[in-house]
Amino acid sequence: IKKGQGNYCAVLVDLDRGQLWALVSERTQDAIEKVLLSWGKEVLEGIEEVSIDLWLPYKTLREKIMPNASVVADRFHVMNPIQEELNNGRKSAKQKVNKMPNSPEKAAKLKAINGRKFALLKNRENLTDSQNKKREEVLNQFPVLNEMCALKDEFKEIFESSNSWLDGLVKLRNWLKRALNLFPKSQGTVRRWLVEITAYFENKTSNGVVEGVNQKIKLIKRAGFGFRNQENFELRCLLNFID
Repeated sequence: IKKGQGNYCAVLVDLDRGQLWALVSERTQDAIEKVLLSWGKEVLEGIEEVSIDLWLPYKTLREKIMPNASVVADRFHVMNPIQEELNNGRKSAKQKVNKMPNSPEKAAKLKAINGRKFALLKNRENLTDSQNKKREEVLNQFPVLNEMCALKDEFKEIFESSNSWLDGLVKLRNWLKRALNLFPKSQGTVRRWLVEITAYFENKTSNGVVEGVNQKIKLIKRAGFGFRNQENFELRCLLNFID
């Protein structure tokens, strides 16, 4: 969660209960490790699974102090590089159109792509009728973006439809082969984190509950007018999550 001025704190949550365990004032490996070690060896060795975003220090900490825990890459964070690369594709397409000589074709393409960022990036099921129409206008004018959106939707569907680890792995490998040209950076990221990403298909564990925790923390911060004292802020947050 963001603290302000580009600084972040780390939120450690019991995913089974949706309960805040710790609010670490700095999102650094040393700061998080210090808090985790304060829980004691017995607690750390009893942790069976951790869900993380694609930040390497999280993975390193698990290997270092939580020997019995498997690591699951959060499916929602896995989508981020794909969204970013799709958005870069949108920007590139728009730049190419701007360089075209004036013509009816250029006018039609500009009309289709201007102001369409969120229509392309939002999940299709969350689009309004108006946004869905705008999305279709873009895809009809830009075949490459059409293919990129199809691959993005297919990637998301892998997490929805896979019913076993092997099923998910096979689908991901097929996707990786076809995504190389249009999503080279995302494809590389998925390959590097393939073990952690496919671990999702075992128990379908994700960080989805953390978003609700983050929203509650933001409300607490707003109610306290920012909490200049970090310790008071952390204490107030922990008290609000006591059963």
